[in-house]
Amino acid sequence: MSKLQGTAARFLSLSSLGRALSACHFCLHACLRTFERTPEHLARGQYLAENLGCFDCHGERDWTKHNAPLIEGTKGAGPADFPLKGFPGRVVPPNITPDQETGAGNWSDDQLARAIREGIGYDGRTLFPFMPYPAFRHICDEDLASVIVYLRSIPPVRKSLPKKEIIIPIKYLIRSVPEPLTVPVSQSDLSTPLKRGEYLVAIAACTECHTPQAKGQPIRGLECSGGFILDGPWGRIASANITPDPSGISCYDEAIFLGAMRTGFVRARKLNQIMSWYNYRYLTDEDLKAIVVYLRALKPVQHRVDKPNPLLHANCAASATARVIRTDFVPVYSLHRKQPAFPCLEIIGNCGLAHSTGIAL
Repeated sequence: MSKLQGTAARFLSLSSLGRALSACHFCLHACLRTFERTPEHLARGQYLAENLGCFDCHGERDWTKHNAPLIEGTKGAGPADFPLKGFPGRVVPPNITPDQETGAGNWSDDQLARAIREGIGYDGRTLFPFMPYPAFRHICDEDLASVIVYLRSIPPVRKSLPKKEIIIPIKYLIRSVPEPLTVPVSQSDLSTPLKRGEYLVAIAACTECHTPQAKGQPIRGLECSGGFILDGPWGRIASANITPDPSGISCYDEAIFLGAMRTGFVRARKLNQIMSWYNYRYLTDEDLKAIVVYLRALKPVQHRVDKPNPLLHANCAASATARVIRTDFVPVYSLHRKQPAFPCLEIIGNCGLAHSTGIAL
């Protein structure tokens, strides 16, 4: 090794050591952090936690009603029997109320922070990634502090829950999902509607539900194009394509979108209650309009999500080439395709316009 190479190697080693020490310093500081209980943190935390869906999983809802109201006394306590089907085992969202025996009353602020943004439970276990911590890692430090301050303020609920039971090998594979945060997450730039909308869509985990999956992984190139199956007491539903493609929501203007989020109806069509419009309706006009701006800026993805009527297709000339194909999720129809990669309906021409039932959520 030349002198120059040796010097370079030592520099790189010192540089790596410096980064490692910097990360350790941040992690040590983070472990000791507590968040100041201020009126500003409390108000912001309530706005975020209530309106971006924390209690959809950490609570029990009456799914028989269009607005799926929270059942009294369950906010933050989590359901003993999670209603969403199809998990590899039993997934149990924990009790995150301040109850000291069965909830998060004895968790430190940092333990809550790591669970939310890094997917590590208070006891060091890996959280099942249906908890969207890969999306929540974008929550800035101030908003994270606000959410935790608010969670400390909700009424404690004494409710013991069963332990999660994830099947092998999934229980081991998910251990590779969490990624530690080694630097602070600075305040997001919300100076324009586009940037504000990008931040809100990220921390609301919209992409997670509106992207189809194969073997538990999002399909690349189909981000936000719908087709993710949500099966539960609300029915067997496929999420919508929310890109600005004609097969998505290109026809939505600002008024239609705000109306859908405020009322749960796209004009005369009722949204399924698994789409938590009843949370988003309390977002400010500024935030909802920013979300519209961001969704319009997404790359259009042609992906028609449909639940067609087989009888209609039987009478359609174009359906002569259609075959019924069963997947792990739902029966799907594929036109002019031998092996569909995801549960959806590819439609060519006016046949799709005739038979499309519109978005499911």
